[in-house]
Amino acid sequence: MVGGRLEVVEVTPMEGGQDLLVRWAPGGSGGWEARYRFTYAAGLISVADLQYA
Repeated sequence: MVGGRLEVVEVTPMEGGQDLLVRWAPGGSGGWEARYRFTYAAGLISVADLQYA
């Protein structure tokens, strides 16, 4: 298991889901930003696209 902190910076609604800009900072680092896009079907997450930039 890796320790650290995940902060949601921005949430943008999109058709069928939402797009999150997050900052992931493992212990002892400044971290980096990533985009997490979630698509829903029948009220559940059907697709999770986790893009690290």
